[in-house]
Amino acid sequence: MECSPDQENDIEQIVKRIVEQEMRTVIEEVTATVASLNWEIETLKRLIDREDTEEDSGMSRSTLAPIFEDF
Repeated sequence: MECSPDQENDIEQIVKRIVEQEMRTVIEEVTATVASLNWEIETLKRLIDREDTEEDSGMSRSTLAPIFEDF
């Protein structure tokens, strides 16, 4: 079954809109995930900063610092 040029153009436009919407959805989800992870990282950094001694929790700044070096 063959499509006319107008039908092909319509199909291309529909597919383009669907792909663009899916891309926007993925970008929104990734952005939300990154924001959430950044918040968790900042929370963990604050908890580490509040630790006075290694005995309090067994998780001192020196123990956990390597985890956050890249952030």
